[in-house]
Amino acid sequence: MKLDLPEADEVALPPEAMFDPRPVVMKMTTMSATQLYSAMKHADFPQPYQLGPRRLAWKRTEVLAWLESRPRGVRSRKEQ
Repeated sequence: MKLDLPEADEVALPPEAMFDPRPVVMKMTTMSATQLYSAMKHADFPQPYQLGPRRLAWKRTEVLAWLESRPRGVRSRKEQ
């Protein structure tokens, strides 16, 4: 018996159902592992979800919202 399931590439998951592992989150935020866990400890960064006994991942929408909340732009020189 063969099931006609869509291929993984054909399934479009909604953004709120997407989870990213630590290496992906580190690339998205340009943070090191130490910086990431420090930000989590100080409640400045979203907490990961436990997906398995040894598997943590962050909800993509939460990481993107955190990135959007960060200040933008180039630092300007103080007025003289």
